[in-house]
Amino acid sequence: MRSNGSSLVLAFSGKGGTGKTMLTTVLIKVLREETHKKILAVDADPAVSLPISLGIREYESVGHLREEMKADSRKRVPTLKGIHHASTMFEYQLLQSMVEAEGYSLLVMGRPEGPGCYCPSNHIIRSAIDTLSKAFDFCVIDCEAGMEHLSRRTTRGVDIMFIVTDPSAKGVATAKVVKDLTKEMKEESGVEIAEMYGIINRVEPAMGPPVAEKLKQYGIEPIGILPPDPYVTQFDIEGRSLLELPADSTTVQGVKEVLRKLEIL
Repeated sequence: MRSNGSSLVLAFSGKGGTGKTMLTTVLIKVLREETHKKILAVDADPAVSLPISLGIREYESVGHLREEMKADSRKRVPTLKGIHHASTMFEYQLLQSMVEAEGYSLLVMGRPEGPGCYCPSNHIIRSAIDTLSKAFDFCVIDCEAGMEHLSRRTTRGVDIMFIVTDPSAKGVATAKVVKDLTKEMKEESGVEIAEMYGIINRVEPAMGPPVAEKLKQYGIEPIGILPPDPYVTQFDIEGRSLLELPADSTTVQGVKEVLRKLEIL
């Protein structure tokens, strides 16, 4: 299942408001507590919601570093081997910007802060993250619905993509759009999504099967149907990190069940 013999890459996408960032956080929580392995969390959504969900208040985005690198492509940094150019400088800054938390590390991609071509800097970002991720057992990515960072190949291929939807028609329609985008990315830029599954979030039990059937019609295999979770609502209102959700949270239990089905746990 591993894409490159190193970290297992798991990503979440779907319409905004369906709970993909929440599920990304709970996945990190479960992997941290159940596997005790090294986890790299990547917030690839320009909305930058993952740090808040994780309880992280201070960070520097990769997009900001990219702007700095683009503005001064001749920046250098001294090393034991001598003076090097932008790629070495960026790798150094990338390590500096990575947030080290208990049981995981976090990279925030952010959005570009100005116009222009980012092809050379994107190549450096991709190479740096590819190298960095090899030091981890899991790489968990919170994507936007358009998956811009993947389509621009600023992050590498994905082993398992979870498309998150709620019971709404818009949520299900966006799930189909995401699936279609993965086909386009493979054809146009060679980005590979090895496996893809649907997760139906915040759905009452009676509504789950009809939504699951709709996903199947779009070629998306549903792997999880999660009911509304009062703990998540309470934690959001109180501004608490979702990493603190209790074991009897239906979302925590649901994510564990998904990982068991995939034989990750």
